[in-house]
Amino acid sequence: MRRRVRVAYLSCGNELLPPGSEPSGARIVDSNSPVLGALLERDGAVLESIRRLPDEREAIRAALLEPGVDVVIGTGGSSVGKEDFLPGLVSELGALIF
Repeated sequence: MRRRVRVAYLSCGNELLPPGSEPSGARIVDSNSPVLGALLERDGAVLESIRRLPDEREAIRAALLEPGVDVVIGTGGSSVGKEDFLPGLVSELGALIF
């Protein structure tokens, strides 16, 4: 019997609102977290955490360094904008896999 993979899911972006919120202006509802979280659990992962993070380098860095998981999955904050810190931090701290 194999141990189930432990996953942390990070959803990054200042524009994100919690699921169930009313979108307003440039703010959008985080729809990725509940869907991807459910898919991970359905497929046998242990979902250790789901975190919505602001576009702040140190907040994202701290979340990536939290112990206790095998895999970190992140969405948002992953393009080439000045506040898209996730890819650079993952490359610095581990392996960036697309």
